[in-house]
Amino acid sequence: MGVGFLEWIISANHNKYDHVRAFKELPYIDWKQNANYSVGDKVFIYSTKPVSAIEFLVDVIETDITSDNVIDDKNYWVDMGEYEKGRKYSKYTRFKLVEHFDTSQITIDELHKNGLIGNIQGPRKLYDEMGNLLEFGQYIHNSLSIFKKDKTRAKIMKQNDQLDDMLKTVITDIIINPSKIYSYSDVLKPKPKLVENKFNKVYKRNKAVAINALGIANFSCEIDKKHKTFKRKKDGVPYTEPHHLIPMAFQDEFDFSIDIEENIVSLCSNCHNEIHYGENARELITKLYYERKSLLEKKNIYISLIKLLSFYAK
Repeated sequence: MGVGFLEWIISANHNKYDHVRAFKELPYIDWKQNANYSVGDKVFIYSTKPVSAIEFLVDVIETDITSDNVIDDKNYWVDMGEYEKGRKYSKYTRFKLVEHFDTSQITIDELHKNGLIGNIQGPRKLYDEMGNLLEFGQYIHNSLSIFKKDKTRAKIMKQNDQLDDMLKTVITDIIINPSKIYSYSDVLKPKPKLVENKFNKVYKRNKAVAINALGIANFSCEIDKKHKTFKRKKDGVPYTEPHHLIPMAFQDEFDFSIDIEENIVSLCSNCHNEIHYGENARELITKLYYERKSLLEKKNIYISLIKLLSFYAK
């Protein structure tokens, strides 16, 4: 993490203090100063049984705080005897929450498998005396890297779904010509440019391309053409929804545009929701993948089924 700063792991007992609520409601927590912490150090807090996992990452923001200057956190103590005893400590360290982890992520069992010896009681450093990251410290770092990627991915996919919903809404307000001849193009479409919105940069969807894709499918569900739908108020065309088989969130992984008819499938509302939220999503995605694989390759879009399924993993 920060060069020159130390990283520690300490233990906490929920039977004595409600750390979850305290970190949620207070700007910081003042902790008994039981190690030679420095401002800028990072501390992983391991919650003892029944949690038995690393639950928090905090920054050290102040040290050597006297008992008459600690934050008033009496309401968070479960064991009032420990609270009273704590008021007698001479020095405290101030912790500010950085991350609250899912307690299934870095468990004591996994730490033991990755070099941790014994239980976590007093403060331990993640580095040895030579400044080398210990094995269990490396495991914690690797886990953090994975969590960060997962959070970023979740954020991207959430925005991807919001943009897809906007596309669906826009198409609903357009009058569609059912007698038009809809077809694929032989032209290779270049990778689109990123467009900046309020929050970050995104790839816009082309509503005309989406409507053309629905028309190529004859406005029927490509999972099963017999699936019932209804007629749109605007034009009497059967209602189906466009779905990018390869989510637009992963456009960066391809040299050519994936906002193309070959990558947009026509789905009834039920199948569209099942792909996003259903237990049979994998089966539906696999079916569509094999139906679209050769069409995508004609547009220089190459992807394996395993890779495609990984895009939908949550």
